[in-house]
Amino acid sequence: MIFGGSGSPLRPRCRPEGSRHLTSRRQTWALGAVPVRSVMSVDGRRQVLILGHCGATDSDLRLLRSAVLPKDVAWRWPGAYTVIEESDETVVVHTDPASACPVYLVGHAGGWVWCSSARALASLVGASVDTERLACSVLLPSIPVLAAGRSFFTGIEQLAPGSRVVVPTDGSAPRTATVWRPDPDASRSPAEQLRAALYEAVAARVESDPELSCDMSGGLDSTSLAALVAVTLPDGYRLNAVTIHPEGDTAGADLCHARRAAAAYSGQINHRLLAMSAKHLPYTALSDVPATDEPAPSTITWSRLMSQLAWMREEFGARTHVTGDGGDSLLFQPPIHLADLIRHGRVRRAATEGLGWARLRRTSPVPLLRNAVRMSRTSRSRALVRLVDSVSGARHDDHGDIR
Repeated sequence: MIFGGSGSPLRPRCRPEGSRHLTSRRQTWALGAVPVRSVMSVDGRRQVLILGHCGATDSDLRLLRSAVLPKDVAWRWPGAYTVIEESDETVVVHTDPASACPVYLVGHAGGWVWCSSARALASLVGASVDTERLACSVLLPSIPVLAAGRSFFTGIEQLAPGSRVVVPTDGSAPRTATVWRPDPDASRSPAEQLRAALYEAVAARVESDPELSCDMSGGLDSTSLAALVAVTLPDGYRLNAVTIHPEGDTAGADLCHARRAAAAYSGQINHRLLAMSAKHLPYTALSDVPATDEPAPSTITWSRLMSQLAWMREEFGARTHVTGDGGDSLLFQPPIHLADLIRHGRVRRAATEGLGWARLRRTSPVPLLRNAVRMSRTSRSRALVRLVDSVSGARHDDHGDIR
């Protein structure tokens, strides 16, 4: 399920076999079951496409008929989607600020081709794996200093998140303008803003498919989402919540927390347990993992994930699954953040956050803060380059697939 397009209508063949054009200008295409909503401007000169799951109502989409689109069009509504403007002169790509739907770009045949799949573009131009970018992902996944704007394939650029990218049809260079900035909202606390965003996102998913399932590991992330889904479901529906546990062990602390949470919503949650055995251990069946744009977080737990999804499909007929994966990435700062605070003279805040890190991990804050002080005296880019150079011979397969 991918989508893409060309900046020039004279190159309509720059698309995968089996894909379909989405407009009469033949500039944007989709392959697979991509959700698409289309709006024509009042003057008929511009067509706007929303690609992906978007919580906008039909009345909301009337905004897209105006001469100028709102700056926040790519994040105004809940969901994960990309907005495309097509006209005779240009194609404009509006990227979401979280890169939930990354879009990539490459020059080809005197023009530009963009796509939601970097691997598809790499196949088009014969690009190889970018081993430096891969090394950054493996060694320093939480410090994307050298990875900004780079895909996992050489020469394939990732469009900046929260941006408006103009791809001219005459083959001239694309123009990028950043339209999203983290402006503070004094009217609501960060916790209130996060809850509202999660509630709207969950409501949008429930509206599109109320017969969904959800992880309930016993942790904060999945439990919070399960509770939101439970109170959002329409009458007559119950959430199918699943807790994974080792085979033969149903007394773990996480399982206890999951049971307590499910009991609090006993009329709204159908709580089920799924036992996992040695054949579902991490790093099992890695050769079965399909090639993707980049190594997925679920790669090392592939066997467990696929078994879980197959079981839920058979038991519940579920087509949509909600998971708390990514909560840590969203809410936690990487450890190098402490070094940045010290480098800028904010020692007291660094000490406070270092204590929080240590308390969460039940360890001493002294080694963490000592390393932060040492790192604050070292150039971040120099340290990263040294690490990347040490593994620049990273291996990849002959077809350029990331596995």
